[in-house]
Amino acid sequence: MGIHGIFIGVILLLIPINSARAAQSPIPPELHVSLEMRERMNELAAQYGFHRLETIQKLDQLLCVGAIIRVEAPREIPSYYLDFRSKGVQRYPYLRPFAKKMMGEIAEDFFAEHNLPPVISSLARTVPYQIFLELKEVSDAKESNPRLRSAHPDANAFDISKSLEHRLMNEKELNTLRRILAYREREGVIDAIEERGSFHITVSPEYAKFLYGNFLTDDELIEAQKEECQFVAVLAEKNEYPVKKPAKKKSPKQKR
Repeated sequence: MGIHGIFIGVILLLIPINSARAAQSPIPPELHVSLEMRERMNELAAQYGFHRLETIQKLDQLLCVGAIIRVEAPREIPSYYLDFRSKGVQRYPYLRPFAKKMMGEIAEDFFAEHNLPPVISSLARTVPYQIFLELKEVSDAKESNPRLRSAHPDANAFDISKSLEHRLMNEKELNTLRRILAYREREGVIDAIEERGSFHITVSPEYAKFLYGNFLTDDELIEAQKEECQFVAVLAEKNEYPVKKPAKKKSPKQKR
């Protein structure tokens, strides 16, 4: 057999090995990126009348009327930790109430099996902060496309880190979280994506309707509390995260 034949034989031997590895991937199919699910979640957010966090003023307004609430780690028995090393968690520790409830349920399920609290690495984001992350290529969402934009500025999305408080999750812990998230996604209450260093979870607005029955839109909440929640105009946050574009290289002067 010539060298060419040996090379082909080696390639043919590797094909089933690689196929088997792909079939044994620990990531459930429910946790793969689905543009259809992202579109669906964005459609539901619009249908349920969510206001996006366009500015700090909007965030304060939604906080005042109760559309979003502050997230604090449980004190007595912490079923989850908040990663305050994350700028997003530092600046915007907020979620919609139904998203916070789902986050707590997922964390409690994990805690029940491992007696360890998962770490929450991202919560709500303002639109300017989301755009900043996109320009830095930290996020693959597209704020300019209403169908493919991130759910973080709708305040119904959060991230669970693959790191615990003092170490990385081991394979058993990762598989537990994968199983919990895949089950919830099959129930239709979340859209979960496994990313390189975390799990991104968007909670369906339909879960809010399931919890509360009569669901009020943000406009209805604002109208009902317009006396209690009057605001003075504040500077928008658009310049809070300036991203410098690379300077254009000057072309060398031609010699005359």
